[in-house]
Amino acid sequence: MIDWKNFTVGAIRRKQRAQRVGVNGTSLADETYHRHLDGFRDRIALLEDDIANARRDIAALQVELAAATQRANAFADLTEQRIDLIYRQITTELKRTFALGTAQVELESEIDAKLARLFSAGLAAPVDIATLSMKAILSEQLLPGTLASPLTLYGFRLNRERARERGDRIDILPMDECTPGIAVYGPYKRLLPGHYGISAHIRCAAPPASPADLVGELALDVYSPGTSTLLASHELRGNELVAASQISVSVQWHPQNAKDLIEIRLHQRSNCRLSLNAISIEKK
Repeated sequence: MIDWKNFTVGAIRRKQRAQRVGVNGTSLADETYHRHLDGFRDRIALLEDDIANARRDIAALQVELAAATQRANAFADLTEQRIDLIYRQITTELKRTFALGTAQVELESEIDAKLARLFSAGLAAPVDIATLSMKAILSEQLLPGTLASPLTLYGFRLNRERARERGDRIDILPMDECTPGIAVYGPYKRLLPGHYGISAHIRCAAPPASPADLVGELALDVYSPGTSTLLASHELRGNELVAASQISVSVQWHPQNAKDLIEIRLHQRSNCRLSLNAISIEKK
């Protein structure tokens, strides 16, 4: 059977071009093949050069790494030697100091006793160090928890006309001995945003002889000085004030108040002599 595809004009022309002779007596197809082959060989040579350069770089990095490791080990050895030398010098000095009797070792109880004497100076009742929260005293934030007297250590302030710090309590005078108004206020610290319950732990120390003679009220409020906003307030009066052990408010401290300072205020507007023992902050 005759393959007519080989007899088409296009097939004949393609066959003629393939058999056309090049400059070196080879066909053009062979020349094209060798040209591509030479190109591939050039590319392979370039890749081999790149691999050789990479191997040289790796070898140089390995040398640098080994040198850096040696330097680090030498520095560690030197540091250990210096620490040993300092320790020996300190030990020698301590022995000499103790031998001369110029140094004393204080127990934790002795340090607490000194702090108690320091904090109790000028107060009627000695301060119980065990009831103090040093973290709350030193913090710039008002931390949740119970702040026991003396409240002035935590940043609270007294109106000297209406209140007296005693050490274990704050005495709040009745209004027949002073003008009514704010007795305790502060602590002017920042408070993290959230919902809080704030309570003043109080006791009516000297109520009038007859409940009918009790007039006025005690008020607790929370104020934002930065925004001039009264955030919460509550009052106790009459028999409710006499029987109360605390006065409380619930306050929402918003994110926009986060950089503001909080002011907790206790207003004395009654003729009942009061004792304030602590202020508690509870996050709900």
